[in-house]
Amino acid sequence: MDSNAPAEIFKWVIIILSGLVVLAGVVVGIIVGFRKNSVTIEPQPMDVRKQPKRFNHDLAEQRHGDHERRIHDCEGEIGDIWKTLRIELPEMERRINKAGEERITKVHDRVNDVLAAVSELRGKVQ
Repeated sequence: MDSNAPAEIFKWVIIILSGLVVLAGVVVGIIVGFRKNSVTIEPQPMDVRKQPKRFNHDLAEQRHGDHERRIHDCEGEIGDIWKTLRIELPEMERRINKAGEERITKVHDRVNDVLAAVSELRGKVQ
């Protein structure tokens, strides 16, 4: 056996331990340095807390399917409304125009009656 072996091992143990102590000192220095730079705001503008996880994949998939179905139904109803409007709107316009023409004819007839009565009165007054 070599008599230098225990001294050599002891030397390397001391070097490694001193390196670990220096490394620990550097880590502590970094942590202390970062803690000094932290800023606290007083009074706190809001209470910030981590909320529990609320996402439920199965529920999201179900709701997505429900929304797709409802949108599809609404698109079908909108298409039916457009078809109805294309058919009924021209007919409605014709009825409104006809009613307007009849109303105008009645007003003209009434105005003519009033003018005839006025001219009769005019003849009697003179």
